[in-house]
Amino acid sequence: MSKGMKLESCIEKIADYVQWLGNCKKFLVDFYNSNDDFEDEADNDWYNSLEIYGVLLDVNVKGNIFATINCGDDFWSDHILDIEIDDKKIVSMGYDG
Repeated sequence: MSKGMKLESCIEKIADYVQWLGNCKKFLVDFYNSNDDFEDEADNDWYNSLEIYGVLLDVNVKGNIFATINCGDDFWSDHILDIEIDDKKIVSMGYDG
């Protein structure tokens, strides 16, 4: 959260954002499948295999939320899948490791 912001002023927006993250399966699958760097094709089974290791939410001065998600999946089980989301738009997805 940006310096000087109070949690109380944006708690509803954060709660709404977390709920959106929990329901963004279509966005994640579509983004994965549109990425030319990936050989596999994501589907419901891929989405259900995601194991979340960490989520970092950052609220900037304007109240926009940026999320960084680290997870594992069945495609590259020895790598971490990093997902970056700016407000409600996935901006990058890639494997680390």
